[in-house]
Amino acid sequence: MLADVTNNVVRDEDHLALAAACQPGVGLCTIVGIDGSFSRRLGAQLAILPDGSTVGDLADSCLESQLAADIGRCAEPRVVRYGRGSSKIDFRLPCGGGLDILLDPSPDRKACRSTLEALQARRPARLALGGETRLRSLAYLPALKLVVLGEGPELEAVASLCSAIEVEVETFSKDDLVLGQAARKVRYDPWTACLLLFHDHEWELALLQQALESEAFYIGAQGGAKARADRTLALAARGVPEEQIARLTSPVGLLPACKSARTLALSARCQKSSVATSRYVPATELKTGVVLLAAGQGKRFGGGKLTADFRGRPLWEWAAETAEGIDFSERLLVIGPNSPIRARPDWRLVDNPVAEQGIGTSIAAGVRSLTDCDRVIIMLADMPLVSRTHLGRLFLKQGVAFTRFPHGSAGCPAIFPRSVFPLLDTLNGDRGARSLNLGDAELIAPPHEGQLADVDEVCDLQQLSSAD
Repeated sequence: MLADVTNNVVRDEDHLALAAACQPGVGLCTIVGIDGSFSRRLGAQLAILPDGSTVGDLADSCLESQLAADIGRCAEPRVVRYGRGSSKIDFRLPCGGGLDILLDPSPDRKACRSTLEALQARRPARLALGGETRLRSLAYLPALKLVVLGEGPELEAVASLCSAIEVEVETFSKDDLVLGQAARKVRYDPWTACLLLFHDHEWELALLQQALESEAFYIGAQGGAKARADRTLALAARGVPEEQIARLTSPVGLLPACKSARTLALSARCQKSSVATSRYVPATELKTGVVLLAAGQGKRFGGGKLTADFRGRPLWEWAAETAEGIDFSERLLVIGPNSPIRARPDWRLVDNPVAEQGIGTSIAAGVRSLTDCDRVIIMLADMPLVSRTHLGRLFLKQGVAFTRFPHGSAGCPAIFPRSVFPLLDTLNGDRGARSLNLGDAELIAPPHEGQLADVDEVCDLQQLSSAD
């Protein structure tokens, strides 16, 4: 049964330990703190089987052997320091850093299975962690998937490569498609990449429009300079918005002008992995926080706006859950006086006693409360439809970047480097960050303009609730 779970059902390496932990007798080790440098991320996991063997990878066989020995002596969850600062003087990490690792000899099997089922249904999920640790829960994202539509040896080469490295891939040839129509069996989500490999470019337009209107995090199409120019004009003629066309990557791949199917397959696959890693996991050592503004009085709504029901949940929780799919180092929730909002796991409440004076005071209060961040993303709690894909695009930016609204205006979500924090701290009244002189700020359009919907009045919420 264990081999069945870890080898056949689960293909994402980040989920292997979780899958193993669903089985009786399996312990789970989770990195909950990193002091210095280490080659695995915060939240990386290793499962310890009853025979002492392991599932997962923490990049250090000596550490894994030590964990297997230590967890056998645990009666309940506890956090143990390894490496620098540890009482285990005879054990050191090669990198010279220190790790805080949660050893849980008997994780909640039901919760593990529920989390795994959500991931297999391609939904993000969270798992509460036991023991005394600052990392009270762990966020998981569905496995990355590649949808390839095309013809010839390039299609076969990409499928073969993905199979060899155990990456989920769906392929569609001309036999599976209808010329001029969208692909009926294709389903895109924020963890899916789309790659078109057609030599006959007349097959592309409907398929590209379908992908560009979706939440796919990467969309690429092969072709030379003339094909790319013709493709852009043809998509514009079909009414595809400019900001959607800008999502298209062409030529595809990290290597220019590949002349063989296998080289193109490898180049395109590496590019997709690079984009995915940058979008959903910090590509640098920069620590990024998020400040969710939920201190508004909702006077035009008649009060109680952020706790009003939207599709079965309080309105503000939609933005919070979206942020939980990104690897933020801090999550702050700014609330006003007498607010009924209570923090979710891994969020810290920030009280703004002068929230009635305007949004500027909430931005300042949130930024002032960050403890150790190189950057911050500001979000609004009354914008429930902003996607992780859009947050991921902001996450990639090194400087100031705002969301591009229709007609070119700038707004939230927005990202700011630490150098701007002193300016944000001066905001007051209804002065948002747009009022500051921030130089050449970049404007980033979301995948769909509909994601920019906000709720000011009851009719806005009713309209969003009734929309598909």
